Amino acid sequence: MVDPITKLHLLLPLVLTPAILLGLLLRKIGLPAVVGQILAGVLLGPMVIGLVEPGEFHGEHGHGNGSGFYALAEIGLCVLLFKIGVETRLSHFTLVWKRALGVALAGMFLPLGLGTGAGLLIGWSLPASLFLGAALTATSIGVTMAVIEEMGVKDSPEARVVMGAAVVDDVLGLLLLSAIAALSSQPDSVGLAMGQSLLQAVVFLGVAIAVGPFVVRFFDWLMGWLRSESVLVVLAFSYLLMMAHFAENVGLAGIVGSYAAGLVFSKREEAVLEHAFKPMTEIFTPIFFVLIGSSIEFQSVLDPRSLGFVALILAIAIAGKLLAPWCVPRFGLRRGLVGSGLIPRGEVGLVFAQVGLGSLALSQGQYSLLTVVLVCTTLIGPVLFQRLARTSPVHRNG
Repeated sequence: MVDPITKLHLLLPLVLTPAILLGLLLRKIGLPAVVGQILAGVLLGPMVIGLVEPGEFHGEHGHGNGSGFYALAEIGLCVLLFKIGVETRLSHFTLVWKRALGVALAGMFLPLGLGTGAGLLIGWSLPASLFLGAALTATSIGVTMAVIEEMGVKDSPEARVVMGAAVVDDVLGLLLLSAIAALSSQPDSVGLAMGQSLLQAVVFLGVAIAVGPFVVRFFDWLMGWLRSESVLVVLAFSYLLMMAHFAENVGLAGIVGSYAAGLVFSKREEAVLEHAFKPMTEIFTPIFFVLIGSSIEFQSVLDPRSLGFVALILAIAIAGKLLAPWCVPRFGLRRGLVGSGLIPRGEVGLVFAQVGLGSLALSQGQYSLLTVVLVCTTLIGPVLFQRLARTSPVHRNG
């Protein structure tokens, strides 16, 4: 019998290689790499090869042969949220804050309300319905930014509104995620659990951002004194894991701490950390997306009734973002273009789904349905944005 450590040594290259190759292949044909990594998880999971068993990732994941791989996937999730935080530029919000705030709020409450209502309508529990609605509020900064840069419209006012709204979506979405996660663990005290968790998340983020500049200044001084950029990567990695741990200790999701750590480092003007951290991101985060792909149960998706539900939720996911700019009066910009830029849920929405599954608020079948919807938005959003951007000229100054 192969011991757990040897199994992990053999499993990692068999997981990482196809995940990275498929991600690069899909990127070459104009699709997000995350979709290829999820596809690798599907192929490696029980539906096809059976190399990766989804039972290793949830339930009693702290024991057995899969515990080491699950721990790496959790680290990958923390690294992913740290990366999203680092890529968040609050300046995108301050330049167009009125329109961005209006779009973000509308793009959050429309999918949240419609998604939660749809879940309750078909008989899902309240926590499951809330996770469904919350996952639809997300916007993938990574996917959206990649499309905007590819189109060469990064400095247009529409792109600034999209990026500013995505920043607000991420911050409010993670606060909402913490509140809903608390609700799923304390179903008997809905208001108290959500209110307490929301307050804790706000205080935690506020303290983390306030203390952060001193941490970054110390790290920069230490990097200069030791004359080594690699020290910054080690310290940043340690800091994000510590913040994730502290967040969990105060009753929040660990990803809130990882995101807060990333926000702290987003204030640095240099791209040293982003460049140096890239190899770590490309090693750890594919493991998380393989986790997602291996956990999808297509039996629950291929049922005609389930296909109808997927179509309904996908329509809500797309309409909720497309309609958001129309809720802002005197907008003055191309509303359809802005709305389409917010459609991709990508890795951020998938984080919501994974937390819902891990907290047992979502069943395996519900998780599979939601994951298919989120992957579809990640495919549809960039294509629609590109089409709309090419049909007529985009403003290139704000």
